[in-house]
Amino acid sequence: MQFIVKNLLWILLLSIPYAVSAQSTYLFQGHKHQQFLERLAIKLQNNNDYNLFTAKPISRRYAVRIGEFADSMHKSGNFLLSKVDQYNLRSLLMNNSEWVSGNRDDFASTKSLWNTFYKSKANLLEVNIPDFFLAVNPVFQVTLSKEANNTERVFENTKGITFRGLIAKRIGFSAYLTDNQERGPRFIQQRIDSFGKWDIDRLRFSN
Repeated sequence: MQFIVKNLLWILLLSIPYAVSAQSTYLFQGHKHQQFLERLAIKLQNNNDYNLFTAKPISRRYAVRIGEFADSMHKSGNFLLSKVDQYNLRSLLMNNSEWVSGNRDDFASTKSLWNTFYKSKANLLEVNIPDFFLAVNPVFQVTLSKEANNTERVFENTKGITFRGLIAKRIGFSAYLTDNQERGPRFIQQRIDSFGKWDIDRLRFSN
């Protein structure tokens, strides 16, 4: 009896992903495509199904759904997109290809690196096979500035990777892993110095 119960529990656990609705990853807040999607929401305001941007963040699945609808309306002549809109639409679909239902041949790169990296135009490393999708991209950002009456450069740099994936169009996952280094403006350094330095060995503040 115990053997049967254990097997039933395993079957139930394994069948849960097929019983629930698909789980999508989300566009980051401030993502470059968010403004374009909000523009589409204004242009499509007569269609209530595509005017639900009060909830943030926006799922990639929903973003592609809106993009494909706008594309089909444009091709039918009922909804005209400007040249800039068409460029942004293509970028939106290319960067969320796991949810694109139409032809994706245009997303492939003609100049991949070692036939491994940048095989698609949007991602450094992409795996897109039946029931599994993975996209990996580098993160690199540097800001450098000069402050008056300060001989040290003020800087901030971020480096790392970001990746997202989709399993059987049921389970989505994503991560943003970075290392950050910073030297703040002089007034911030003076404020920190005014509190003294942390003495790790004695676990107290020492001036």
